[in-house]
Amino acid sequence: MAHPRDVIKLLHDRYNVLQALEAHPSTKQELLPAVEISRSTLDSVTRNLENAGLVVYRDGEWHLTVYGHCAFALHQRYREQLRDLRKAASFVDMPTDETAFDCSILIDADVHSTDGIIQEDVMQVLLDAARDATRFRMFTPRVLAAHVESFYENALISDDPRIELVVPMSLFEQLRAHFSDLIHEAVTDSPISFYTADVPDTFGLWIADHDHVGVLVFGESGVRGILVNDTDAALRWAEEQYEHIRQSADPVSFRRQPQKRV
Repeated sequence: MAHPRDVIKLLHDRYNVLQALEAHPSTKQELLPAVEISRSTLDSVTRNLENAGLVVYRDGEWHLTVYGHCAFALHQRYREQLRDLRKAASFVDMPTDETAFDCSILIDADVHSTDGIIQEDVMQVLLDAARDATRFRMFTPRVLAAHVESFYENALISDDPRIELVVPMSLFEQLRAHFSDLIHEAVTDSPISFYTADVPDTFGLWIADHDHVGVLVFGESGVRGILVNDTDAALRWAEEQYEHIRQSADPVSFRRQPQKRV
């Protein structure tokens, strides 16, 4: 059987032939219009694929072998993952030693970009996560004022919600100044626990139950996009990031005003 290095090259170079055979077994005559190469080239291609154990000739038709079928499926997944990884990594185009991001959160992430899309539409991903989770933990360096009230409403929808929010002190003071009644209610009479701490200034992070991770990536003009990942590796990464921030955070509480005597 061919060396894996040679198989990888064949999977890349002869992708169209393998894709056609993945759809259904074919004669050479049927393959020619599908792959758009000369007959002599196709003869050479099928011979190389056969020598590598990827295809076999039976009853006048070329078939993928079990090995060929599985190898092609892996190659397809690799191409898709690489395409998605490139899209996700476009949000964090910086050296690895300058960011907390690593492969755990980027690989297999669903990417919600604000490029060409109204920012409010992308933010619905966060609102839905807050609505559906029972335990919701989040830190963020910024908020979009237009979504503060809707986030609060969505976060309280689930039965017996438990919510932790960690923000910089400066952001908390801004929220208190602009949404005084809401923040007072959230701190004194809601299942939301507020904390203040230093957080990264380029991204926010949430963990919804133990189900998935969301990352808000910020740019100069607001949210660049959101990454959502439900892999075990992403959840471990998110737990480490969140706990690192949470351990140094200070809880927020308001002193109750003493009641005046009548």
